[in-house]
Amino acid sequence: MPALHPGPVKSFLRAGFESRLGDSVRYAVARHHSRGDAALVAKWSDRLGMTGLNVYELAERFDPAKTLFILGSGESVETFRQSHWDEIAQNTSIGVNAWPLHPFVADIYAFEPFDPQSTDYVQLFSDVMHEHRFSKKAPTILLFRPHTDLDAERYSLLPEDLQKDAVVYGRIVPQTHVRANLLRDISTIHRHHRAGGMNSALVMDLGATIIRMVSLAYLLGYRKIVLAGVDLNGGEYFWQKNPHRLMERGINSFSPGHNRAVHETMTRDVKAFILTEVLQEFQTLFAKADGSLYIASEESALASFLPTYTWRRPEA
Repeated sequence: MPALHPGPVKSFLRAGFESRLGDSVRYAVARHHSRGDAALVAKWSDRLGMTGLNVYELAERFDPAKTLFILGSGESVETFRQSHWDEIAQNTSIGVNAWPLHPFVADIYAFEPFDPQSTDYVQLFSDVMHEHRFSKKAPTILLFRPHTDLDAERYSLLPEDLQKDAVVYGRIVPQTHVRANLLRDISTIHRHHRAGGMNSALVMDLGATIIRMVSLAYLLGYRKIVLAGVDLNGGEYFWQKNPHRLMERGINSFSPGHNRAVHETMTRDVKAFILTEVLQEFQTLFAKADGSLYIASEESALASFLPTYTWRRPEA
């Protein structure tokens, strides 16, 4: 019998893996890899003297009947009126990465490890987060598991009174590289997670904090999610649009290390999917649960497939 060449064999196995018959296999692989991530969460939370996220304990602190606003750094937030901020304050909000530069204090802050060469992000933990407005509100802090000791050292710069409400979390990664499978894999992961089949310190990820927070929102039970300041259109950051934001913080300049012409979540590189593709599938998932993702600004690149949120009319 002639020897089988590895190339055709791999192609055959990949075809089976990416078929509908492979759905359960892909989930099993994702779950297997997630155990390693859960172990990393346990390791780093112990090192930091924190606890790992428990999604379902966190759900008890918030009301999923409200609207959840995920706050990004795009310039469109500078168009919001006071009535918009009042509406956000009456609901639930998650500020992502550089959001502490904005005066609005969110209910939850989500941070991830940043460029080891960056000193700008260090200011968030060593200075900005020490402002009284944060200790007064005591927001929940979500820290994506560190990659290195340096990441952990930077997280430990958070003020002690905020560290007590800080939790470390990790990720579950869908294993498909085929767009036609993505919705099924996202659905399977979240269905099993809500049934107790996944570690409660993990949320789904495909390379972006926004994706992790949308996954968290679904697991918390929210069905109306508004992406605010998630512009992805090559515009400025809000602190560039309004330099007063940095002056308020006593900061001269701030760079997140991204090229605004093309946001890193919108470049494929080694990723199987870009952010817009993943959010389109999440929109379908939410729609099946009688929910929806919205975009706060029609200027966002996401407005091509997400409905624009309708703000409440201000009271006369």
